[in-house]
Amino acid sequence: MKNRTVVVVVCIALVLFAFIYFIDSDIMTSGELESRTDRVFYKFKRELVDSLTMTGSGGQKIVIERVPTSDAGGEEWIITEPGKHLADGAQVRTVLSAIDFLLKGRIVKGAGEIGKPKYGLEDPVVSCGFTMRGTTTTFRIGAKDSSGEKVYLAFGGETDTFYAVEVDFLESIDKDLADLRDKHLVSDTLSNAVGLSASRDIELKREGDGPWVVKRGGTWLLAAEDQVHEILREAGNLRAVSFVADGVEPDKLGSYGLAKSGQEISVKLPASEVSILFGNKCGEEGLEVLATVRGSRTVACVSRDLLDMLERPRSRYYEMRPAVFEDDDVKKITLVGTSGSLVIEKDKDDIWISPDEADVDVEQDAVGDLLKKLRETRATELVVGEEAVETLGDPAVRVVLDLQGDRGPAELEIFPADEQGRQKVRRKGETAVLTVTKDLLAAAVPDMLAFRRRTIANGDANDVIGLEILGAVPQKLEKKDGTWGMVEPIVVNADGTTARNLAQLVASVPVMRFVADKASKMHGLDEPWTTVKVRMVSEQENTDNVDRTGETEVVLDIGAPAEDGSRYARLAGKDSVVFTISEQSLFALEHPVAARDLLSPDPGVVVGVKLTRGGNSLDVELRNGEWKAVDGAVDSVTLKRLLVDLAATKAVRAHSFDMTDGFSTVALTVEIRTESGADSGGTTVLVFGEKSPDEKEDGYIARKDGLDVSFVLPARIVDELAAL
Repeated sequence: MKNRTVVVVVCIALVLFAFIYFIDSDIMTSGELESRTDRVFYKFKRELVDSLTMTGSGGQKIVIERVPTSDAGGEEWIITEPGKHLADGAQVRTVLSAIDFLLKGRIVKGAGEIGKPKYGLEDPVVSCGFTMRGTTTTFRIGAKDSSGEKVYLAFGGETDTFYAVEVDFLESIDKDLADLRDKHLVSDTLSNAVGLSASRDIELKREGDGPWVVKRGGTWLLAAEDQVHEILREAGNLRAVSFVADGVEPDKLGSYGLAKSGQEISVKLPASEVSILFGNKCGEEGLEVLATVRGSRTVACVSRDLLDMLERPRSRYYEMRPAVFEDDDVKKITLVGTSGSLVIEKDKDDIWISPDEADVDVEQDAVGDLLKKLRETRATELVVGEEAVETLGDPAVRVVLDLQGDRGPAELEIFPADEQGRQKVRRKGETAVLTVTKDLLAAAVPDMLAFRRRTIANGDANDVIGLEILGAVPQKLEKKDGTWGMVEPIVVNADGTTARNLAQLVASVPVMRFVADKASKMHGLDEPWTTVKVRMVSEQENTDNVDRTGETEVVLDIGAPAEDGSRYARLAGKDSVVFTISEQSLFALEHPVAARDLLSPDPGVVVGVKLTRGGNSLDVELRNGEWKAVDGAVDSVTLKRLLVDLAATKAVRAHSFDMTDGFSTVALTVEIRTESGADSGGTTVLVFGEKSPDEKEDGYIARKDGLDVSFVLPARIVDELAAL
């Protein structure tokens, strides 16, 4: 073997030896020992402790041993004396931590010192010992020092040296059986329960991972799982407030009121059963009762919370929701009605699709709304019995939810509303009827129109270069170099925001709901209220073999109002489906799309203003930077501010191309005279008529001489000018 190979093998062996010696051994490294020189138990390793022996101030000896469990690498602490009990792991860990981190404090040395009465080590308060890998260490705790902040501690067999340590250590170590014993009465895990019964005629069960069902008479109904889980959780966490007796024989339970218990709960597990009996009251205020787990021979005083749960009305255990599921559980929805059926399912990417309508996109939110309605609807009444079922007739809709995993489908029958407007639902397999709100049926209509994607994409709004509005307020707009302008019926700058919104309205139609495959007379689309035409030009490359280059036209017809305030609409020349558009989306179509700053006075230096209200007028001129009235007085500062505001304020909106609309009365006329350099300047005349019919706008209808469109201007400026 070559020398180099020998060196490598030796290095590996040394590393392996170091691992075994330092990591997997009971021996601390020199570094570990050096870091613990200030601790009393400087060689202590809590993970190596096999047992603890403690005799506290009460004089009771307690022995606790660490034992492995069936879980891989699992372990637990068992009290072996007195009696055999499961120990409270948290309490044991507290004791081990107190030992591990105990600092030496003051060291007392001297022959014969340890036996002096003032240290109390000959008759200790607490005696304790621990065994680590077969080696036992014992120690005892005696009296407190004169300050009351320290107690004396000595190792077993030590005669010359002992310590004064923090008094908190005594409090951590001085435990009795009640402190160290696990307070849980039930050691089994109840989360995998398959049955539950109580002496008050309550019986529940489930098969495998299926839903819980509750027995009522001779039938089984879907159970309210939150109620079942609450009881199982409370039973599994049932803790002793105090232990009353151990080793009680079954024939002696009667003295505790447990022989013929007023209440008993039994939880059936796959391979066993846990029964809890409740007996007499205990505790000072009567808020606890005696209880025992059948076969444990232990009687404890416990909170009566679980008992109170079992005394609730039995109806609390009936599931009042028609279906219980999580959205992620559902993989397929089938809706079957009198006029047809609809199937919606998830594809490999968890997107809802309709396999029978492959060319129609499904509105994901609409499916979510249906599932939410089914999941959150709660019945107001539950009627059980064949008679209630026989009077239902034929269902209007049947809903089938296929769920993930091994769970079977959830099937519901939804029936038409009765004369009182109540709607009935029946779960498959149950002889029971739920009364629910009538909007559940409306949400489960098996009509593809109800689940069709609610945005119709016709292109990119940025590609729109022309807008033509026919009907309500006819007008035509063009976009050049990114700026919108009106070309008909007048030529002015357009409101860019409103124009973009109208372009977006047609490019991506925001459908509220689809209502019909084809238009009828009631939709008012043969003679539309308004038609919006857009021209689009795209420089983008072809996508999915659809030619998007060149100019295209999209036409949106908008018809009669619907009952909810929206309007019926359709896209001409495409799918003839009828839908509704919200009233808010159509507001801009009822007014001119003119720029809102067109009322601003002509640019130049303002040299005079004339305000006319009714038969009164105020004429002012600018003299040496101050406003002076030709006849009378004027507040120069206020007028300056109002003129600045008037020049900077944008109208709330454009109002009309009809220059008589809103001017049957005139609230104020403002003439503004300007000069510009050597030019003679000009005069801008603004006329403010009636208040806007929309009180929320709080504005006056206004017009400007030479401009054939009126606007709504904020009332504040007009009122302040009129007040001058």
